[in-house]
Amino acid sequence: MEKENNILIVDDDEGTCKSLKLIFDNKGYKVDTAISGESAIKKMRNKLFNIAVLDIKLPDIEGVDLISSFKRTNPGIAIIIVTAYASLKTAMRAINEGANAYITKPINIYELLDKIKELLENQKKQNLMETEYHKLIKYKQTKKELLEERKKIENLKMPYKLYSAIKYIKQNYENPRLHLKDIASAVEINLKSLSRLWESYMELSPKDFLNNIRIEKATNLLIKTDLPISKVAKKSGFSKEYFCIVFKAKTQQTPMKYRKSHSNKRTKGTRKEP
Repeated sequence: MEKENNILIVDDDEGTCKSLKLIFDNKGYKVDTAISGESAIKKMRNKLFNIAVLDIKLPDIEGVDLISSFKRTNPGIAIIIVTAYASLKTAMRAINEGANAYITKPINIYELLDKIKELLENQKKQNLMETEYHKLIKYKQTKKELLEERKKIENLKMPYKLYSAIKYIKQNYENPRLHLKDIASAVEINLKSLSRLWESYMELSPKDFLNNIRIEKATNLLIKTDLPISKVAKKSGFSKEYFCIVFKAKTQQTPMKYRKSHSNKRTKGTRKEP
């Protein structure tokens, strides 16, 4: 069974169920309804749901008491508790049991739709993360390496596809024809999705990010080697002409002047006292 933006509405008021179902259907969601806890449990056993909109007061069971049952039967489900009894105590109990959101009656439909959209987006991100994490298992040799890779991703607080794209850039910066579409293809994501991810998480554009990596490599080569400028440019992923333009824009010096200034500093630093 697959989840396709499936929503279960659980409310003992049939009018509420019908109204919400009509609204959600028009938004493209796939909606089921239940007017009792028992009916809801049966539906949960037969179908996977992304979201449950759950009234806290039902004729046969407290809505809060259904949360743990829903989570066991339908792992990954997000639950929105709805109640006419707005109290901090009830809200905290619902959250502690695993509810993801809490709204009060009369329902503000725009607030409810916003919460559903947010929860569905979070699920997609989490599913992507889990899918990519499991793919890593095929390529990692040890459990330690796998855990270290997962920790890196979580510390960066970014989707795995974006992390993979950045890693790919760092490994392939020497390719002068490296473009975002090539990066997207390499990490198996479409170009528009990668562009949106990049804009959401990164301060620099992909081009500036790549140029910064190349310039950092070039400065190291200029200081630590005697390679000709054309070779430095090539090893850094630039053509010689473009390299000089970008390098001067970043450092306010030509590559040759940069090398000479740092060569003089290195010579002074290593000169022996008479």
